[in-house]
This record gives sequence, C-alpha cells and structure tokens, in this order.
Amino acid sequence: MDESGMRFSEPNYHGWSVDEDDFSDEYEELFSDEEASQSANMDENLDCLHFNGKKYEDLRSSDMIGVEFSSVEAVDTFYAYYSLAMGFSFRKEKLCRNTAQVVVRRQLVCSKEGERKKRGKPDPSFASEIISCAQNLSPPHGTKQVCKRKTVNQKPIVEDADRRSMKRSGKQSGEDEHGKKRQRPPQRNITRGNCQARITARRCKESGVFRVVQFITEHNHALVTTEFVPFLRSHRKVRDHDVAQVTALKKVSVGTCRAYELLVHQAGGHEFVGFLIKDLYNKMDSERKELMVDGDAQSTISFMNLKASKEAEFFCLFSVDAEGRLGNMFWRDTKSLADYNNFGDVLIIDSTYKTNIYGKPLAIFVGANNHRATVLFACALLADESEDTYNWVVTAFLTSMRGKKPISVLTDGDEALRNAVVNLIPEARHRLCAWHIAKNVVKNVRDADVQRDFCHLIFAGLGVDEWEKSWHYMVTMNGLQDNKWVAAMYNKRERWAEAFFRNHFFSGMCTTQRCEAMHRNLKGGVGRYMRLCEVLPRMDKTIECIRFNGLNDDFKSMNSHPVIGSHMRCIQQQVSVRFTHDVFLLIKDQILFESKFLVADRVRYENQGSTLHLVTQYGKPERTWHVTHYQGKPDLSFVCSCHLFESDGIPCCHIFTVIKTMNMTTLPESLVNQRWTKQACTKDTSTLSSGIMPAKDLQLARYGQMMGDCAQICHSASFSDEAYEEITNCLSRLMVRSKTFKRCKDSQPPETVDGLQPNVIRDPNVCKTKGTHSRHSTSVEVERDQPGGRGCGFCSRPGHNVRTCALLAAQNGGGKG
Repeated sequence: MDESGMRFSEPNYHGWSVDEDDFSDEYEELFSDEEASQSANMDENLDCLHFNGKKYEDLRSSDMIGVEFSSVEAVDTFYAYYSLAMGFSFRKEKLCRNTAQVVVRRQLVCSKEGERKKRGKPDPSFASEIISCAQNLSPPHGTKQVCKRKTVNQKPIVEDADRRSMKRSGKQSGEDEHGKKRQRPPQRNITRGNCQARITARRCKESGVFRVVQFITEHNHALVTTEFVPFLRSHRKVRDHDVAQVTALKKVSVGTCRAYELLVHQAGGHEFVGFLIKDLYNKMDSERKELMVDGDAQSTISFMNLKASKEAEFFCLFSVDAEGRLGNMFWRDTKSLADYNNFGDVLIIDSTYKTNIYGKPLAIFVGANNHRATVLFACALLADESEDTYNWVVTAFLTSMRGKKPISVLTDGDEALRNAVVNLIPEARHRLCAWHIAKNVVKNVRDADVQRDFCHLIFAGLGVDEWEKSWHYMVTMNGLQDNKWVAAMYNKRERWAEAFFRNHFFSGMCTTQRCEAMHRNLKGGVGRYMRLCEVLPRMDKTIECIRFNGLNDDFKSMNSHPVIGSHMRCIQQQVSVRFTHDVFLLIKDQILFESKFLVADRVRYENQGSTLHLVTQYGKPERTWHVTHYQGKPDLSFVCSCHLFESDGIPCCHIFTVIKTMNMTTLPESLVNQRWTKQACTKDTSTLSSGIMPAKDLQLARYGQMMGDCAQICHSASFSDEAYEEITNCLSRLMVRSKTFKRCKDSQPPETVDGLQPNVIRDPNVCKTKGTHSRHSTSVEVERDQPGGRGCGFCSRPGHNVRTCALLAAQNGGGKG
C-alpha cells in the first residue's frame, strides 16, 4: 500500500521540538532480532561545521551511504547539523523496534515530506481497502507488527491540526451556545510538498551500530537563506537553562514576554536566541501543566502541605463542596502568628477580586505594627461572599490564632461580613470604613456643601452631644429630613462616626486603606487569568518583600536616632529612645502643638487624689479641654477629654501642656504604649523550619547560586582578551562535562505529603461575586445578547449614548429638542 502522505513519527524522542502540524501518527514496526543489544556509546562527538573533513553543504549521497553511527541519537544529531547548514527543517518519521524493544531502524525526513490530508468524506473503496488489508495482513513468523491509525468512519474527517486551530479560535461551523452562526476560520497554510529528502539508518546485528542505507539530498523546494534559519521549526528549541531562568524571573512577577526580551538581550539579538516567543510560551505552558498533573486544586493543596512540612506553626484549612471541588481555603504562616500575638489588638478584614482564574475573592486579615506599617495576619480564598462563608473564614482565623480575639475590627459595608464579626467576636468594637462612607456620601448627596459637612462629621473629634447637635443642624439647614439614605446612615451612626470611637483603641486607623494597599501589592504579581498554583507562590514572594521592609524599619530604629528639636528637649530625648521613628514623629508633632495651649485653671480633688486642669487654646478661650492628673496611680497618671491616648496610644498636646506646667522632665510610664515601642516585637521561639526543602526549590537555589558565580566570573573576564580566551575555554570544557551528568528530573518520584491522597480535590468552579461585573470574559457576547445593547449613561435607555440622548439635549436646551 502506498504510504505517500501518511504521517509517521515518534514525538519528542530526542528532545527536538516539532510543530504540532509536523507531528505524525505513531508508527512502530517490531522486527525479529536475535541477541540484540544496545549500543554502548550514547553520543557522537560530531562537528557542527564538518563531517569527516567535509562541509555539510558539500555532502552527497555517495559520501553517506555506509557511514556508521554509534547510536540513534548520533543519527539525529548529524541530520540536525546537516539540515541547519543546508537551510531546511526536518521531522522524525520512523522509529522501528524489534521484540526486545531495541531500535533497529531510524528515518528522518524533510518537514515538507508528504501531503496534507484532504477534507471531506472518505472514499468507500479506500475504506474497504484499509479494512481488507488489515484483515489479510499477517506478520512474519515470530514477529509482531503494530500500526496505530485513525479509525475510519462515515463522519467527515477533519485533520487534527485544523481541529486544534478551530478549538483555539473558539469557532467552528454551525451555531454557538447563543444560537448564532459561527464562521469557519481560514485553513492553516499548507507546509507539505511531498519532498523526498531523507536519511535512513539500520542497526547492524553484529556490531550494534547504525549504518546509513539511504541518504537523499535533493529537495523539490527552495532552501532558506541564513536570515531565515531561526524560523525553521526543527532548529528552535527552548533549552532547560532558559526555562530555569524564565522560571526564576516569573517567581518575581516578571512576565514571559519580558523574560524573553531579557534572553534576547543576553544572546545579542533575536536570531541568536534559538527559539521564538511562541515557543517559550508553549514551553512554559507545558511546564505549568506538568506542575498541575493532579489538577490545580490538588497542586495547591500539595503546595500548602510542603509549606507545612517546612514550618511547624503553619496553618491551613480548606473546605470541599458537594461535588468534591475546592471551596474555601484559609492559611497563615508562623510569622503571621507572631505578628498577631504582638499587634493583633486591631484587625482589618477586606476582600478583593481579579486575583485568579476562578474569580474567587481574596480575603486578607491585616493590622499595624510598631512602625505603623501594615502587617499581614492571614489570607483566605472564598467560594462566595455569603454570611456562612464569612462565618467559616472568621472561625478558621480565630482557630489558627489559638482563640485570641482582637479588641477592634474594621471592615467595609458588607453586611454579611459585619454579621459574622458581630456574632463570632462580640467583645470587639466594630467600625465601618470611613473612606467607604465618604465615597457613598458623594454618590447619594449631590450638594457639595452637604458633602463637606457630612465628611466633617465622619472624621471630626467631637463629643457625642456636640456631634448630635451638629448633625441635626446639618439636616435641618439642608432639608434632608425625608432623605432615606441620610436617615439610614443616622441609624447606624455608632458604626462610622469618629465621635463614638474616641475612647476605644483603634491604633489611629479609621479606614481599610491598609487592606487596599496590601491588595495592590499582592495583585502586582497576580492576575485574573492565573491559576491557584501560580497565584500562591507569587503572593509568598510579595509577602516576603513586605516583611523585609519591616526588618529594614527595625534596623533603622535600632541603629539611628531621629533629629530632636529644642522644645521640651528632655521629653523628646526619652521618646526617641523608647519609641520607633515613625511614632516619634507623631509624638513630636504633639509636643510642638503644645505651644498653642495653656492651662487656664486647675481644681484639686483631695478625696480622689487628682487634679483637674482646664486647658484652653491660645487666642481662643472658648475652646477648652479637661486634663485630669492622678498622683497616686502610676498606671493612670493623665486622662484628657480628647481621648487621643485612649484611641491612638499617643499622648496629646493637652497632656504635654500640663506636663510643662508641672515642670516634669521625664515622660510618665503610664503614657508609654508598649505596642509603639522598639521592644514591641517579642522574639519568636517557635521552630520556623524543619530543614526540609522541596527538590524543585533546591534545584532553583543551586541554579541561582551558580548563575551568580558565573555572572561575576564573566564580568571580570570581559575586560581583557587574555581573560576572555581563558574563561571561554574553561566554560567550553565544563559545558561538555556537564552533559555527562545524570539528570534526575524525570527519575525522581513526585513529592508527596503523608495523609493526603492524590486526586481527591477537584478544581473549583468560577465564582460569581458581588464585586465583579456580570460580563466576564465574554463581555462582548453578553452585551450583544442584551436587547438593544448597552444603555445610555444619562437615561439608561438602549439605542443611543449621552452624546445623542434627546432627553439630555432637552434638559440642557430648556425644553427645546
């Protein structure tokens, strides 16, 4: 039977990357071979420019017939050098083995060999011929013959390459899920031309070498010139060290495109890289699929178990839905536990979107450290934003922190989250984000003066009675008695107005902007199209960077001193020693503000052992504050009516006014809040690591160390010709020797953790959250399905926009159309 146009290959046998369109169907012929044995040598030291003293361009059939190679890999290497020198791409066609699975025949052909199969229904006579041949064909005695072909049926045959092309484009003939007709994309360009150039080598039974029995050099097409050689598919390969370098760059949030630009820069041009950017994308995608061999969710769970094996205090908890898919996932590490024990008095909870391909909201638990910098306590991926989900994640958080509860909690206006916090942490004082309240004011109130007065009542440090008077005055003067939104905000005023939180510690925070900043940092390396197994390692890198900056703040506080002013210098000197630099600046401002106040009167209460000081502002005697000094209570020496110390932990300017009046030169110990001092961070005595490092991380660590050493050597040797020649020769010898090292990448078993069975957690479904639009990745299709398309931005009616809106034109024109 004529085999012209049929495809035979062994995909990726020697590692040469071949286009999917050039892949052939698997074809194996098993021949009898008594006492067959493998060749001892696995590599042939071939010259890339000459073969047997002759240039590759000058080789003829007579020069190659009868030439022997030690192994099949040597045959592949020779034809790779030959095709590169001649200017054509080759393809692996046949690989025949005997019953002992020893390779006995190897054939390599030009990539233009054969013809593309035609579309349409097969010829019935042709199908009958195949069936009859299959029934009547019997292999020789003592041999087996296996020929894997596509099943012939009466359905239209569509070539694999074209089917994959249609699948990638998302279009096929017929109708889509919305009932709309799809246009068939144009067929891929024809690359086959029935070229007969090839090389065939057979294995000798006696010596075990491979002897060339066929070598055809004539092509029926033009060969490419030097500038087009980088585009030949068989000569484009992404090497392992390129993958390692790109993988290292991706761990620090450098995209594949930018990584390719770096490789181009290092190679000296696109033509010297050895592959195209599409090849790099395909290679990295295959690496990702290899990582996700058990699925995205299972790979994520394995990643968490590896972290748990390295950290004794690591905590992770996840839930599974009825279908066995990953639902919620909560985790925190050892450092987060230590930070929460030191600074967990105030907790901020918020969620963000567009961090993974499943649309799962990312919830984070953050706080403020002694430098007033943001610290991360925990993270969670949520299945949805229901109250049950928030109950689950808040319970997991309290469990991971060993039952320690915060005294203050800040959230946005999500009622589900608020209910979960109130039910599970009833002792904590809950506060709504002031920034979100101010944003809602702008949306619901159009008058600019009312917006200004409303925002003043959000942040003003007034007393409760004074705040009530100001509120009713604002409502009455602006006629807001019937405004439902204003009335609703008044009913929950104790959740957002500063006046109701003056005597409760919130460490100077009234918004969730720390969460927003943390979201911005975490989302810098992740995106909405990334899978969970890619998101979590990048988040770890970002968290490491944030914590490193915190160590830098500690270093500056311990090894430098802030500039001290002349006003109340003794007090400033003590504050600079006890408190961190950032807190010192806040206290210093209060000390400087002291010059604007004076003590107008004092009243002594002998029975209580206290003295009441009446503090007024200079030039404004109507503004007064009361500062009470307790002589016999070392833990409570000063209390001011502004309650700045109780809410922020910082002594106010009114207290410093009294201290100056009493001629005190030392700061009372009762005014030192330990969470703001340099010694606020207790030393963590828990075991941070068990010494276990995953093989992949160990390999990357070794690679990074050797890359740094080589970079230093190459930089030093690039300044002189002598050093360049010496280092180049040494690197060449090391390169040859490194190829002899055994690679254990494929031989090592996958890393597993005891107690977790593989393939038990399925990938989650795409979530529909309140923070995302209904139009997701198919926004254009959904928009087209809506009647009339998108509505007008002014009247919300479809069919026009604000520029052509008749209602807007009539309003602006005083009723004239």
